[in-house]
Amino acid sequence: MSLIYDNVIFDLDGVIIDNSAGIYATILYACDKLNIQRPDGETLKKFIGPSLKFSFKEYMHLPPEVVDAAVDCYRAEYGKTGIFNFKLYEGVEETLIKLKELGIRCTIASGKLQKSVEKITIKAGIFDYFDKICAYDAPPSVSDKTDKIREAIVGNRPIMVGDRIFDVEGAYKLGLDAVFALYGFGSPDEIKAYPSAFKINRISELIGLLTK
Repeated sequence: MSLIYDNVIFDLDGVIIDNSAGIYATILYACDKLNIQRPDGETLKKFIGPSLKFSFKEYMHLPPEVVDAAVDCYRAEYGKTGIFNFKLYEGVEETLIKLKELGIRCTIASGKLQKSVEKITIKAGIFDYFDKICAYDAPPSVSDKTDKIREAIVGNRPIMVGDRIFDVEGAYKLGLDAVFALYGFGSPDEIKAYPSAFKINRISELIGLLTK
């Protein structure tokens, strides 16, 4: 067995963890707190992946001052109640163990705050499987993940694994191959513009893509 790639760069939400319950509850809390009409289920799903500012602006069409208030309200509550309301997707730890055994280095490129990603991976018991975690020190205002993906590269043949179009776009801007996690929060329609991206239905399918 030989390696095709030597570095897997993971998105966190929708790829490693299902944290929809915590995120959805916190978004609804912020809306209720600010007397904003609650988004429907499909709109809520779009919030996972891009920055909060982008999501409140683009998906709920809120004015800038309300967007900022909603983000602040979300951040305050998420840190107290939402951050640990998640579960690992089936097969995550087993896959990370196998990748480590194969000598493939694993990193994370996330649109979340650095401290949040670290807390989540420590709580989940998977922190030590990652060579590097690249996230934000302050809430990002853009959804372009190119810089974080670039920071997360630790190998000569990296590949990005994400569940939203922002992950694939960022990888392609850097000339990297990408994997679209169909089990995550993105819509299959998002990936139609990138037919060359690999697709997986469960994280364990990564092993077959990375080796020959």
